[in-house]
Amino acid sequence: SDLIEMPALLQAAENVKAVVFDGIVTGRLVDAAVAKGVKVVVGDRIAEGIRIPQGMEIRAFKDLS
Repeated sequence: SDLIEMPALLQAAENVKAVVFDGIVTGRLVDAAVAKGVKVVVGDRIAEGIRIPQGMEIRAFKDLS
């Protein structure tokens, strides 16, 4: 089966409040999340230079207690 990228998957989704996935949080993913009104994104790690939009929480698994 074809690998579906998280930004594309999110773009097709409705009523998503949080994204938790085993991958790198990228700028593309953050942009797609903002467009869908997502409030929380949690991933394996966060790419360098990510701008965190106001009202959104972005975390890496290692930061969760």
